[in-house]
Formats: sequence, C-alpha cells, structure tokens
Amino acid sequence: MRLSKFLTIIFFLLCPVFVLADFPERSDKLINDYAKVLGDVEGTEKRLHEFEKEASCRMIVVTMSVSGDLMEYANDLFAQWDVGGKEDRGILFLIDPEKNEGVLRLSYGLKSEIDQSLIDEIKDQGIDPAIIEGNYTGAISMAAKNLEKILKGDYNGLQGKKSNNWVFGLIFLFVATFVVLSSAYGRRDKRRVIYKKDS
Repeated sequence: MRLSKFLTIIFFLLCPVFVLADFPERSDKLINDYAKVLGDVEGTEKRLHEFEKEASCRMIVVTMSVSGDLMEYANDLFAQWDVGGKEDRGILFLIDPEKNEGVLRLSYGLKSEIDQSLIDEIKDQGIDPAIIEGNYTGAISMAAKNLEKILKGDYNGLQGKKSNNWVFGLIFLFVATFVVLSSAYGRRDKRRVIYKKDS
C-alpha cells in the first residue's frame, strides 16, 4: 500500500515534466520555423519587428506539426512561453503545414482592442487561403498588416490579399454593354424591316 502511494506521488511530481517535454524550449525569436517551411526568414522577421514598433504589440510565429488540436496547443504554448509578457500584449501565430492550418492566439489584454469577428475575417478571407496554397510567408505578412491596422484603428477591410474582382467587374461591364447595344441595334433593324414592308 505504501509503495503504491509512493509511486502515485512520484507520478504526479513527474507529470509536469512530461507535459513540458511536448513543447519546444522557450525562444525569444519572433520567427521559430521548426517545420522549415519559410523562405525569407530575415525579411519576415524584419516585418514583425516593424509590427511590434508600430502596433506596440509583439507577434511570435511558430511553424511545427502538432498531433492534437491546434488551438489547444497554441493556448498551452502561449502560456509556456509567456508570449504576452508583463504588458499582456502578445500574439502567437501557430502554423501547422501538415494540417494546412494556422491559429492566432491573442493576449487577454488585446481582446478588448481586437474583435473576434475581425480575426475570423482576416483568417477566412486571407490567411487561411494563403496557408492552404503553401504561402506561409504571405500569410504572416498579411496577419501583421491587418492586425496592425486593427490596433491602430485604420482597418476598413482585408489588406494584403490580391484580388481580381476588378477584372471580373470590367468583363461584366463589357458584356452587359455589348448585350444592351446589340439589343438596341436589333430593335432598330427590326423596325426598319417592318417600315419597309408597310410602305
């Protein structure tokens, strides 16, 4: 009986060690590309330094494969690394290339400044498609650009996503104009034919 109690105590004492073993050692780098999927690391890191300066907020990027739920892991990693710091102004951008997923974990101090609906918007319309395409550097740049605008109060729609909507709009306008003109000329010709028959 005493042995079983002793083993139970040892198990609970060692439990935190096993839990911590699942996380990489704490890093002060802004870019932690464990999955080795980022091309321009220096350029991306420079962009994050600019983000930190302009938005008064630190964003740390981690790329790695996660076995379980990505957001749950991001929450635990955020706490382990103390991403928010004393100012409680930090963002963890965790990207899993194998799952083609990315999550943004924000400090509680930022949740009053960044509405969750805006996070969903920049993820659904820009960041997630970029990750699916394998454009991880673009996803990070897009996240930094839009989050900076949100924090500075300048956000008025997704920035950084290349859109061809104007092309489709131009094509639609051309087709609509062609249809209208063709219809007008067709009616005029028909009237001429009717007039000739009557005369």
